Amino acid sequence: MIQAAAEAENNPEIKRADSTETSNHIQKEYDGNEYLKRFYEALLSLENDPGQKVRIAYYGDSMTDGDLITQDLREHFQDRFGGGGVGFVPITSESAKSRASIVHQFSSDWKKISFVTDFRPKNSFGLSGNVFFITDSAGSAWLKIKPTAYKKHNSRLDQITLYYGKSKNRSGTVNQQPLIADSLLNSISLSPKGNIADLQFRHAAEIPFYGVSLDKPAGLHLDNFSSRGNSGLPFSLFDTQLMNDFDKTLHYDLIILHFGANVLSYGKKDYSWYGNSMTKVVNHLKECFPNTDILIISTADKASKIEGKMQTDPAVVHLLEAQRNYAMDTQSGFLNLYDLMGGENSMVSWADGEPTMANKDYIHFNSRGAEKIAGLIYDQIIKGYEDFKKSN
Repeated sequence: MIQAAAEAENNPEIKRADSTETSNHIQKEYDGNEYLKRFYEALLSLENDPGQKVRIAYYGDSMTDGDLITQDLREHFQDRFGGGGVGFVPITSESAKSRASIVHQFSSDWKKISFVTDFRPKNSFGLSGNVFFITDSAGSAWLKIKPTAYKKHNSRLDQITLYYGKSKNRSGTVNQQPLIADSLLNSISLSPKGNIADLQFRHAAEIPFYGVSLDKPAGLHLDNFSSRGNSGLPFSLFDTQLMNDFDKTLHYDLIILHFGANVLSYGKKDYSWYGNSMTKVVNHLKECFPNTDILIISTADKASKIEGKMQTDPAVVHLLEAQRNYAMDTQSGFLNLYDLMGGENSMVSWADGEPTMANKDYIHFNSRGAEKIAGLIYDQIIKGYEDFKKSN
Protein backbone atom coordinates (compact mmCIF):
# COMPACT_ATOMS: atom_id res chain seq x y z
CA MET A 1 0.00 0.00 0.00
CA ILE A 2 2.92 2.34 0.73
CA GLN A 3 4.27 1.65 -2.75
CA ALA A 4 0.86 2.35 -4.28
CA ALA A 5 0.64 5.65 -2.43
CA ALA A 6 4.06 6.64 -3.75
CA GLU A 7 2.95 5.81 -7.29
CA ALA A 8 -0.13 7.99 -6.81
CA GLU A 9 1.98 10.91 -5.67
CA ASN A 10 4.30 10.63 -8.68
CA ASN A 11 1.42 10.09 -11.08
CA PRO A 12 -1.59 12.00 -9.71
CA GLU A 13 -3.75 11.44 -12.77
CA ILE A 14 -4.41 7.86 -13.87
CA LYS A 15 -5.75 7.35 -17.38
CA ARG A 16 -8.89 5.22 -17.56
CA ALA A 17 -8.24 2.25 -19.81
CA ASP A 18 -11.92 1.54 -20.47
CA SER A 19 -14.62 3.90 -19.23
CA THR A 20 -17.27 1.17 -19.37
CA GLU A 21 -15.48 -1.34 -17.15
CA THR A 22 -16.52 0.02 -13.77
CA SER A 23 -20.22 -0.04 -14.64
CA ASN A 24 -19.95 -3.62 -15.90
CA HIS A 25 -18.31 -4.70 -12.66
CA ILE A 26 -19.89 -8.09 -12.09
CA GLN A 27 -21.39 -10.20 -14.85
CA LYS A 28 -22.34 -13.11 -12.66
CA GLU A 29 -23.75 -12.91 -9.13
CA TYR A 30 -22.48 -15.36 -6.54
CA ASP A 31 -22.76 -15.44 -2.74
CA GLY A 32 -21.75 -19.02 -1.96
CA ASN A 33 -24.16 -19.20 0.97
CA GLU A 34 -24.61 -22.91 0.30
CA TYR A 35 -21.01 -23.33 1.49
CA LEU A 36 -21.69 -21.67 4.85
CA LYS A 37 -24.11 -24.31 6.13
CA ARG A 38 -21.84 -25.54 8.93
CA PHE A 39 -21.58 -21.99 10.23
CA TYR A 40 -25.34 -21.46 9.96
CA GLU A 41 -25.93 -24.74 11.80
CA ALA A 42 -23.61 -23.57 14.58
CA LEU A 43 -25.53 -20.28 14.85
CA LEU A 44 -28.83 -22.15 14.99
CA SER A 45 -27.51 -24.45 17.69
CA LEU A 46 -26.38 -21.43 19.72
CA GLU A 47 -29.68 -19.66 19.20
CA ASN A 48 -31.53 -22.73 20.50
CA ASP A 49 -29.08 -23.34 23.35
CA PRO A 50 -27.31 -20.26 24.80
CA GLY A 51 -24.81 -22.57 26.51
CA GLN A 52 -23.20 -23.38 23.15
CA LYS A 53 -20.27 -21.49 21.63
CA VAL A 54 -19.59 -20.12 18.15
CA ARG A 55 -16.25 -18.66 17.08
CA ILE A 56 -15.29 -16.51 14.10
CA ALA A 57 -11.78 -15.56 12.97
CA TYR A 58 -11.81 -12.30 11.00
CA TYR A 59 -8.57 -11.81 9.04
CA GLY A 60 -7.95 -8.44 7.46
CA ASP A 61 -5.39 -5.81 6.57
CA SER A 62 -5.30 -2.18 7.71
CA MET A 63 -9.05 -1.95 7.01
CA THR A 64 -9.57 -3.75 10.34
CA ASP A 65 -6.61 -2.21 12.15
CA GLY A 66 -7.34 -1.43 15.79
CA ASP A 67 -10.49 -3.61 15.77
CA LEU A 68 -12.20 -1.33 13.24
CA ILE A 69 -15.20 -3.03 11.60
CA THR A 70 -14.71 -6.13 13.77
CA GLN A 71 -15.58 -4.44 17.08
CA ASP A 72 -18.95 -3.36 15.67
CA LEU A 73 -19.57 -6.65 13.88
CA ARG A 74 -18.80 -8.47 17.14
CA GLU A 75 -21.30 -6.24 18.92
CA HIS A 76 -24.04 -7.03 16.42
CA PHE A 77 -23.49 -10.77 16.77
CA GLN A 78 -23.31 -10.66 20.57
CA ASP A 79 -26.49 -8.56 20.74
CA ARG A 80 -28.35 -11.43 19.14
CA PHE A 81 -26.43 -14.58 20.09
CA GLY A 82 -24.86 -13.67 23.43
CA GLY A 83 -21.24 -13.91 24.44
CA GLY A 84 -18.69 -11.33 25.47
CA GLY A 85 -15.03 -10.42 25.41
CA VAL A 86 -12.88 -9.34 22.49
CA GLY A 87 -11.58 -12.83 21.75
CA PHE A 88 -7.99 -13.59 20.80
CA VAL A 89 -5.43 -10.80 21.29
CA PRO A 90 -1.80 -11.12 20.10
CA ILE A 91 0.96 -10.39 22.61
CA THR A 92 1.78 -7.04 20.98
CA SER A 93 0.09 -4.97 18.31
CA GLU A 94 1.15 -2.03 16.17
CA SER A 95 -2.33 -0.57 16.59
CA ALA A 96 -2.57 -1.06 20.37
CA LYS A 97 -2.66 2.68 21.14
CA SER A 98 -5.51 3.33 18.73
CA ARG A 99 -7.69 0.38 19.72
CA ALA A 100 -10.82 1.49 21.58
CA SER A 101 -12.19 -1.91 22.61
CA ILE A 102 -9.31 -2.69 25.01
CA VAL A 103 -6.37 -1.02 26.71
CA HIS A 104 -3.46 -3.09 25.42
CA GLN A 105 -0.04 -2.53 27.03
CA PHE A 106 3.17 -4.55 26.96
CA SER A 107 6.82 -4.23 27.92
CA SER A 108 9.46 -3.25 25.38
CA ASP A 109 11.30 -6.56 25.54
CA TRP A 110 8.97 -8.45 23.20
CA LYS A 111 10.11 -9.34 19.68
CA LYS A 112 7.43 -9.92 17.05
CA ILE A 113 8.05 -12.10 14.00
CA SER A 114 5.35 -11.59 11.36
CA PHE A 115 4.37 -13.66 8.32
CA VAL A 116 4.03 -10.40 6.36
CA THR A 117 7.76 -9.70 6.56
CA ASP A 118 9.43 -12.98 7.58
CA PHE A 119 9.09 -15.80 5.09
CA ARG A 120 11.42 -18.39 6.63
CA PRO A 121 10.87 -18.30 10.38
CA LYS A 122 12.54 -20.72 12.75
CA ASN A 123 9.28 -21.08 14.65
CA SER A 124 5.72 -21.46 13.38
CA PHE A 125 3.44 -18.46 13.22
CA GLY A 126 0.42 -18.38 15.52
CA LEU A 127 -3.20 -17.62 14.66
CA SER A 128 -2.53 -13.92 14.20
CA GLY A 129 0.30 -14.57 11.74
CA ASN A 130 2.84 -13.67 14.42
CA VAL A 131 5.03 -15.37 16.97
CA PHE A 132 6.51 -13.48 19.93
CA PHE A 133 9.68 -13.95 21.99
CA ILE A 134 11.04 -12.28 25.10
CA THR A 135 14.34 -10.58 24.33
CA ASP A 136 15.36 -9.84 27.93
CA SER A 137 18.34 -12.03 28.85
CA ALA A 138 16.57 -13.06 32.05
CA GLY A 139 13.42 -13.92 30.13
CA SER A 140 11.30 -11.30 31.89
CA ALA A 141 8.46 -9.32 30.32
CA TRP A 142 4.89 -8.27 30.99
CA LEU A 143 1.54 -7.92 29.24
CA LYS A 144 -1.57 -6.06 30.43
CA ILE A 145 -4.98 -5.97 28.77
CA LYS A 146 -7.99 -4.18 30.19
CA PRO A 147 -11.45 -4.19 28.59
CA THR A 148 -13.19 -0.87 28.08
CA ALA A 149 -16.84 0.16 28.15
CA TYR A 150 -16.67 1.16 24.47
CA LYS A 151 -18.83 -1.84 23.57
CA LYS A 152 -21.32 -3.13 26.12
CA HIS A 153 -20.55 -6.85 25.78
CA ASN A 154 -16.81 -6.42 26.25
CA SER A 155 -16.56 -4.37 29.44
CA ARG A 156 -16.04 -7.34 31.75
CA LEU A 157 -13.09 -9.73 31.77
CA ASP A 158 -14.28 -13.27 32.50
CA GLN A 159 -11.52 -15.71 31.61
CA ILE A 160 -7.96 -15.54 30.30
CA THR A 161 -6.15 -18.25 28.34
CA LEU A 162 -2.52 -17.85 27.29
CA TYR A 163 -1.31 -19.78 24.23
CA TYR A 164 2.33 -20.62 23.58
CA GLY A 165 4.49 -23.11 21.71
CA LYS A 166 7.06 -25.80 22.25
CA SER A 167 10.41 -25.05 23.90
CA LYS A 168 13.27 -26.72 25.75
CA ASN A 169 12.92 -24.06 28.43
CA ARG A 170 11.77 -25.75 31.65
CA SER A 171 12.04 -22.82 34.03
CA GLY A 172 9.64 -20.28 32.53
CA THR A 173 6.68 -18.98 34.54
CA VAL A 174 3.73 -16.65 34.11
CA ASN A 175 2.25 -15.17 37.27
CA GLN A 176 4.40 -17.70 39.17
CA GLN A 177 2.75 -20.63 37.38
CA PRO A 178 5.04 -22.97 35.39
CA LEU A 179 4.96 -22.72 31.61
CA ILE A 180 5.00 -26.36 30.51
CA ALA A 181 6.10 -26.16 26.89
CA ASP A 182 6.19 -29.83 25.84
CA SER A 183 3.60 -29.73 23.03
CA LEU A 184 3.39 -27.94 19.70
CA LEU A 185 0.59 -25.86 21.25
CA ASN A 186 0.21 -25.27 24.98
CA SER A 187 -2.24 -23.21 26.98
CA ILE A 188 -2.68 -22.07 30.55
CA SER A 189 -5.74 -20.53 32.23
CA LEU A 190 -5.15 -17.44 34.33
CA SER A 191 -7.28 -15.37 36.66
CA PRO A 192 -7.82 -11.65 36.09
CA LYS A 193 -6.57 -9.17 38.67
CA GLY A 194 -9.66 -7.10 39.20
CA ASN A 195 -10.76 -6.50 35.63
CA ILE A 196 -7.27 -6.63 34.11
CA ALA A 197 -5.32 -9.39 32.41
CA ASP A 198 -1.98 -8.76 34.11
CA LEU A 199 0.64 -11.28 32.97
CA GLN A 200 4.14 -11.26 34.45
CA PHE A 201 6.68 -13.54 32.75
CA ARG A 202 9.89 -14.79 34.34
CA HIS A 203 12.73 -16.89 32.89
CA ALA A 204 10.63 -17.38 29.75
CA ALA A 205 13.24 -16.71 27.06
CA GLU A 206 13.12 -18.93 23.94
CA ILE A 207 9.47 -19.85 24.47
CA PRO A 208 7.32 -18.92 21.45
CA PHE A 209 4.19 -17.05 22.55
CA TYR A 210 1.08 -16.51 20.43
CA GLY A 211 -1.41 -14.48 22.46
CA VAL A 212 -4.27 -14.58 24.93
CA SER A 213 -7.95 -15.32 24.52
CA LEU A 214 -10.42 -13.17 26.47
CA ASP A 215 -13.86 -14.81 26.30
CA LYS A 216 -17.01 -15.75 28.09
CA PRO A 217 -17.71 -19.47 28.57
CA ALA A 218 -20.56 -19.41 26.01
CA GLY A 219 -21.98 -17.31 23.20
CA LEU A 220 -20.40 -15.89 20.08
CA HIS A 221 -16.77 -14.82 19.91
CA LEU A 222 -15.10 -12.93 17.10
CA ASP A 223 -11.32 -12.60 16.89
CA ASN A 224 -9.73 -9.67 15.07
CA PHE A 225 -6.54 -10.67 13.23
CA SER A 226 -5.42 -7.57 11.36
CA SER A 227 -2.03 -7.21 9.69
CA ARG A 228 -0.99 -4.01 8.00
CA GLY A 229 0.31 -4.66 4.51
CA ASN A 230 -1.21 -8.14 4.30
CA SER A 231 -2.48 -9.30 0.89
CA GLY A 232 -3.77 -12.63 2.18
CA LEU A 233 -0.97 -14.57 0.51
CA PRO A 234 1.11 -15.07 3.73
CA PHE A 235 -1.44 -17.61 5.01
CA SER A 236 0.40 -20.15 2.88
CA LEU A 237 3.05 -20.02 5.65
CA PHE A 238 0.67 -21.38 8.30
CA ASP A 239 1.84 -24.67 9.78
CA THR A 240 -1.00 -27.15 9.23
CA GLN A 241 -0.43 -29.16 12.40
CA LEU A 242 -0.22 -26.11 14.65
CA MET A 243 -3.40 -24.67 13.14
CA ASN A 244 -5.10 -28.05 13.55
CA ASP A 245 -4.18 -27.89 17.23
CA PHE A 246 -5.50 -24.33 17.56
CA ASP A 247 -8.72 -25.41 15.89
CA LYS A 248 -9.15 -28.38 18.22
CA THR A 249 -8.87 -25.97 21.14
CA LEU A 250 -10.84 -22.96 19.90
CA HIS A 251 -13.23 -24.67 17.43
CA TYR A 252 -13.63 -22.09 14.68
CA ASP A 253 -16.96 -22.12 12.84
CA LEU A 254 -16.17 -19.40 10.31
CA ILE A 255 -13.06 -17.76 8.90
CA ILE A 256 -13.55 -14.40 7.18
CA LEU A 257 -10.88 -13.18 4.74
CA HIS A 258 -11.11 -9.43 4.04
CA PHE A 259 -8.28 -8.27 1.77
CA GLY A 260 -7.63 -6.24 -1.34
CA ALA A 261 -6.24 -2.81 -0.40
CA ASN A 262 -2.65 -4.06 -0.60
CA VAL A 263 -3.21 -5.81 -3.93
CA LEU A 264 -4.78 -3.02 -5.95
CA SER A 265 -2.49 -1.47 -8.54
CA TYR A 266 -3.58 1.59 -10.46
CA GLY A 267 -5.29 0.66 -13.71
CA LYS A 268 -4.17 -2.97 -13.55
CA LYS A 269 -6.54 -5.36 -15.32
CA ASP A 270 -5.16 -8.84 -14.77
CA TYR A 271 -5.48 -10.25 -11.25
CA SER A 272 -5.55 -13.89 -12.31
CA TRP A 273 -2.16 -14.35 -10.62
CA TYR A 274 -3.71 -13.25 -7.34
CA GLY A 275 -6.80 -15.39 -7.79
CA ASN A 276 -4.70 -18.46 -8.56
CA SER A 277 -2.48 -17.84 -5.53
CA MET A 278 -5.41 -17.21 -3.20
CA THR A 279 -7.11 -20.39 -4.41
CA LYS A 280 -4.08 -22.28 -3.07
CA VAL A 281 -4.16 -20.20 0.13
CA VAL A 282 -7.83 -20.92 0.82
CA ASN A 283 -7.37 -24.62 0.13
CA HIS A 284 -4.45 -24.59 2.57
CA LEU A 285 -6.63 -22.89 5.20
CA LYS A 286 -9.18 -25.64 4.71
CA GLU A 287 -6.49 -28.16 5.57
CA CYS A 288 -5.56 -26.10 8.62
CA PHE A 289 -9.21 -25.74 9.73
CA PRO A 290 -11.01 -28.74 8.17
CA ASN A 291 -14.36 -28.17 9.91
CA THR A 292 -14.56 -24.43 9.30
CA ASP A 293 -16.47 -22.53 6.63
CA ILE A 294 -14.76 -19.65 4.84
CA LEU A 295 -16.25 -16.33 3.73
CA ILE A 296 -14.41 -14.06 1.28
CA ILE A 297 -15.17 -10.34 1.60
CA SER A 298 -14.28 -8.44 -1.55
CA THR A 299 -12.34 -5.25 -1.90
CA ALA A 300 -14.19 -2.06 -1.10
CA ASP A 301 -14.33 0.78 -3.58
CA LYS A 302 -11.16 2.84 -3.96
CA ALA A 303 -10.86 6.16 -5.74
CA SER A 304 -7.99 7.59 -7.80
CA LYS A 305 -7.64 10.82 -9.72
CA ILE A 306 -8.68 10.04 -13.28
CA GLU A 307 -8.86 12.78 -15.89
CA GLY A 308 -8.65 15.36 -13.10
CA LYS A 309 -11.44 13.89 -11.01
CA MET A 310 -11.54 11.47 -8.07
CA GLN A 311 -13.46 8.38 -9.14
CA THR A 312 -13.42 4.60 -8.87
CA ASP A 313 -10.09 3.15 -9.94
CA PRO A 314 -10.66 0.71 -12.84
CA ALA A 315 -8.48 -1.84 -11.02
CA VAL A 316 -11.16 -2.33 -8.37
CA VAL A 317 -13.58 -4.27 -10.54
CA HIS A 318 -10.86 -6.52 -11.94
CA LEU A 319 -9.67 -7.46 -8.46
CA LEU A 320 -13.28 -7.99 -7.43
CA GLU A 321 -13.73 -10.48 -10.28
CA ALA A 322 -10.62 -12.38 -9.20
CA GLN A 323 -11.87 -12.54 -5.61
CA ARG A 324 -15.27 -13.79 -6.70
CA ASN A 325 -13.62 -16.41 -8.89
CA TYR A 326 -11.41 -17.84 -6.17
CA ALA A 327 -14.36 -17.90 -3.79
CA MET A 328 -16.23 -19.98 -6.37
CA ASP A 329 -13.22 -22.21 -7.09
CA THR A 330 -12.75 -22.99 -3.39
CA GLN A 331 -16.45 -23.36 -2.58
CA SER A 332 -16.36 -20.44 -0.15
CA GLY A 333 -18.94 -17.82 0.70
CA PHE A 334 -18.58 -14.43 -1.02
CA LEU A 335 -19.69 -10.98 0.07
CA ASN A 336 -19.49 -8.14 -2.45
CA LEU A 337 -18.49 -5.19 -0.28
CA TYR A 338 -18.05 -2.92 -3.30
CA ASP A 339 -21.72 -3.26 -4.18
CA LEU A 340 -22.86 -3.09 -0.55
CA MET A 341 -21.23 0.30 -0.01
CA GLY A 342 -22.80 1.69 -3.17
CA GLY A 343 -20.70 0.54 -6.13
CA GLU A 344 -19.02 2.91 -8.54
CA ASN A 345 -17.71 6.16 -7.01
CA SER A 346 -19.13 5.26 -3.59
CA MET A 347 -15.77 5.84 -1.87
CA VAL A 348 -15.80 9.43 -3.09
CA SER A 349 -19.17 10.04 -1.46
CA TRP A 350 -18.04 8.26 1.72
CA ALA A 351 -14.88 10.40 1.95
CA ASP A 352 -16.32 13.73 0.76
CA GLY A 353 -19.84 13.49 2.14
CA GLU A 354 -21.17 14.88 5.40
CA PRO A 355 -20.60 13.31 7.79
CA THR A 356 -17.44 11.81 6.37
CA MET A 357 -17.17 8.02 6.61
CA ALA A 358 -13.78 7.47 4.97
CA ASN A 359 -10.35 9.06 5.02
CA LYS A 360 -9.01 11.34 2.32
CA ASP A 361 -6.78 8.57 1.00
CA TYR A 362 -10.04 7.25 -0.52
CA ILE A 363 -9.13 3.76 0.67
CA HIS A 364 -9.73 3.45 4.42
CA PHE A 365 -12.91 3.94 6.41
CA ASN A 366 -12.94 6.12 9.52
CA SER A 367 -14.65 4.89 12.71
CA ARG A 368 -18.08 6.06 11.49
CA GLY A 369 -17.64 4.32 8.18
CA ALA A 370 -16.27 1.17 9.80
CA GLU A 371 -19.36 0.99 12.00
CA LYS A 372 -21.61 1.28 8.95
CA ILE A 373 -19.60 -1.33 7.04
CA ALA A 374 -19.93 -3.70 10.00
CA GLY A 375 -23.68 -3.27 9.90
CA LEU A 376 -23.80 -3.99 6.16
CA ILE A 377 -21.68 -7.12 6.57
CA TYR A 378 -23.75 -8.33 9.52
CA ASP A 379 -27.04 -7.81 7.68
CA GLN A 380 -25.74 -9.76 4.69
CA ILE A 381 -24.54 -12.67 6.83
CA ILE A 382 -27.81 -12.77 8.78
CA LYS A 383 -29.80 -12.70 5.54
CA GLY A 384 -28.02 -15.88 4.50
CA TYR A 385 -28.66 -17.37 7.93
CA GLU A 386 -32.38 -16.55 7.84
CA ASP A 387 -32.65 -18.06 4.34
CA PHE A 388 -30.94 -21.19 5.70
CA LYS A 389 -33.44 -21.44 8.56
CA LYS A 390 -36.39 -21.13 6.19
CA SER A 391 -35.10 -23.99 4.04
CA ASN A 392 -34.43 -26.35 6.97
